[in-house]
Amino acid sequence: MKPMEERSAPGTQAQASLSRFISHAQNFEDVLLWRAVGHVASGFYVDIGAQDPVVDSVSLAFHERGWRGVHVEPMPNYAAALRDARPGDVVLEAAVGTATGTVQLHTIPNTGLSTLDDAVAHRHRENGFEVQELHVPSITLDAVFAAASSDIHWLKIDVEGDEYDVIASWQDDTFRPWIIAVESTRPLEQAPSYAAWEPMLLAKGYRFALFDGLNRFYVAAQHPELFDAFMAGANVFDDFALSGDASAPFCEELNRRNAELRSEAERLHGELTVLRAASAEQRLEFERQLNKLQKVRRALDVELLGQTRAAAAAQVQVKTLRAELDGVYTSTSWRVTRPLRGARRALSAGGARSLAVAMVRPIVARGMRYALARPQLKARVMSVLSRHPGVLVRLQRFAVRAGLASSMGAFEVAKGRSLSSHIAQGALSLKATRILLDLQRVTKEEQD
Repeated sequence: MKPMEERSAPGTQAQASLSRFISHAQNFEDVLLWRAVGHVASGFYVDIGAQDPVVDSVSLAFHERGWRGVHVEPMPNYAAALRDARPGDVVLEAAVGTATGTVQLHTIPNTGLSTLDDAVAHRHRENGFEVQELHVPSITLDAVFAAASSDIHWLKIDVEGDEYDVIASWQDDTFRPWIIAVESTRPLEQAPSYAAWEPMLLAKGYRFALFDGLNRFYVAAQHPELFDAFMAGANVFDDFALSGDASAPFCEELNRRNAELRSEAERLHGELTVLRAASAEQRLEFERQLNKLQKVRRALDVELLGQTRAAAAAQVQVKTLRAELDGVYTSTSWRVTRPLRGARRALSAGGARSLAVAMVRPIVARGMRYALARPQLKARVMSVLSRHPGVLVRLQRFAVRAGLASSMGAFEVAKGRSLSSHIAQGALSLKATRILLDLQRVTKEEQD
């Protein structure tokens, strides 16, 4: 009897630690069976009405410990999930009963309540369940046993009211499962349903061992040593833990917490995905910027190398030119042409006229000293200069600058008389007369 449950995705169940038994079954059926036959290495099971490979699974804990077996499940979706999740197991997609061929299955999606029993399907409709019809293959229990590859250590039957037909289809007593567990209440009820089919098991030599409130356990007469394993229900001494996948009420809180954890894990996974995408984008941008910087650096390296080479070449050229210049400065031709360079500098500074004046001035000064020292020569020179007042003025200025004016008193008087006679006689032009008058005035002011 399996009410509606949230179906777990096949293959998502984490591998349990083998040091502690993890129960996945609805009512601890797997705990009781493990207590009885857990000592068997690589045992074999047959699960009639296997349904989900994880939720309420009696066989999952055994499969995790190396056991293998046969699953019979008529619902296509559950059969496919079993094939995916149970490598090494045989999955028969069929119903089990006395009728062979094709039968009509009353399906209730997303539950373990699908049944071949018309009366059970009718009650489910009355209770509000959506019931659909599906035609599926039907095989006998003998055919299921024939698919077993070894001794069958336990057989579980959970077919939602069709237990009688399943057991009735077992005719070949060659197959003797060690333990049989059969759901023995009406679907979703506590009313017992075993009265019709239990006699067939007892007739085959099976002994009733335990009723757990949902299932009845039977032990084969050939294995009386297993009977004591069913003296009590699952309890603390079985040292097991809940998986959180079962649909039973005692797992509701655990399932709720698991659902919250899954939701939180999905949220964190989404955030992590976003962060990874952002990180990847930032990394790409960083790499783009890095590539740009590397290109700039390479260009700068090339430019710096070119400038370094140019500087080195310029330094070599400077050294060469300095050596050549030093050679010129120490050469004979440079020493020989030194006077010419001096004249050229003089010409450049004051022009040719300045050079000529500089060369004539000493000669004029010596001539004036010579004439002043000889009165007769001085008188003749003054007589000649009186006819040229402009020249006379310039010579007077030169004499003053050269320091000769203080020894030229007689010369100044003679010059004055000569100039006055020239002016009086009208021998000078108007312009020359004006210049001479100005000269006399300036001379008098300087003497005063």
